[in-house]
Formats: sequence, C-alpha cells, structure tokens
Amino acid sequence: MAESANMAHVVLFKMPDTYTLTEEAATASKTLLEIPGVNSVQFGRTFTTERAKGYTHVLVVHFDNKESLPGYGPHPAHKAWAEKFATPFMTEILGMDVDGTKYAKI
Repeated sequence: MAESANMAHVVLFKMPDTYTLTEEAATASKTLLEIPGVNSVQFGRTFTTERAKGYTHVLVVHFDNKESLPGYGPHPAHKAWAEKFATPFMTEILGMDVDGTKYAKI
C-alpha cells in the first residue's frame, strides 16, 4: 500500500464454484488505477474457506482520501470491470469502507 493511502474500500464477493476469471480479473483490476484518487488495487480468491463464511473473492482498493470514493462507483473503468468480472457472476456482495486517518498506523 502506498504511503499516501488513507482510505480502503473492501468488497467481498460470493462467486460460484464455476467462476474461472480470477486471474484475468486480477490483471484487469489494474485499470481501476485510472480512477482519480485510487493508488492501489488487489483482487483475488481467499484461501481461508472456513472463516470466509462463503465469500470467495475480495477486492481491496486504496484511495488517497475518502473524498475520492464518490467518483469511483460511476467511473467508466469501475463499471467496465464490475460488468465483466463481478456483477454477472456474484451471488452475494458485502462492501466496507475504512477511513485510515481515524486509526493508528502500525
């Protein structure tokens, strides 16, 4: 994570066992860096199935600040990624946003 990242957007997905786009989606998630304020992105499949409660994949996006978040959802790069790699496949989604300026950095 970049030093200037002050906000994290974390999205958990439940994908079917037949979902085969993990590597392609991870590579394509780099296009989210085109969105103003986004400074790092990570997408992948969990390896801790017991405690994942059925969630299979996670997307973590770090922003410069929480003021960058409103422009993320409607941005064409986000919409294109979600429409190709997430929305048609997910059976459930859970999202959380954490303002890193409110917590101690270790």
